[in-house]
Amino acid sequence: MIFFVNEKPKECFLGGHEMFYELKFKIIERYGTQSAFAKACGRNDAWISRLICGRQRPTRHDLAIIAKKLGIADMTDNDLDSDGAETS
Repeated sequence: MIFFVNEKPKECFLGGHEMFYELKFKIIERYGTQSAFAKACGRNDAWISRLICGRQRPTRHDLAIIAKKLGIADMTDNDLDSDGAETS
């Protein structure tokens, strides 16, 4: 998935965590707020915040939910290993 596998995260100025701006912008563009997106995914606000700010790595299930809700079909099993880490 382009947001977590191919995108190089930008450094977040608050707390020194890496932040995935492209994912955040896609969510805001389609859902208006991170909170609305998290709700649409059946998750809480903290879940998507942790993923966007890089404090938590997404699981395969997280990636599947995000891809489905954002209409992204570019997600292959070869991009991630079993624990969700990059394989390259």
